[in-house]
Amino acid sequence: MATPRERFAAVHGEKAADTVQRKMLEGITRSMGEIVRGVLCEEGVADMIGFTLVMFEYGDKGSMAYASTAEREDFLRLLDELRGKLAAEVPGAPRGD
Repeated sequence: MATPRERFAAVHGEKAADTVQRKMLEGITRSMGEIVRGVLCEEGVADMIGFTLVMFEYGDKGSMAYASTAEREDFLRLLDELRGKLAAEVPGAPRGD
């Protein structure tokens, strides 16, 4: 059975080279996520601190992958909050420098 990402790729015409690049990006993201989750568990804070890593290629057709300890709904709320802070230039918000 095809994964949701594979179904999306089939509908939107993802090319073989794009698939390879996306799978590589997903693998790196998954590995980094496992490392951070391990550290959170070792420190005993895995149930108190959420973690999300987003990796992407620049450009309109770039691939994107993410790993998270958060539930999808919590992650979407986080993105909304982050977008609001960045748009309002709230002190302490990430700048991407």
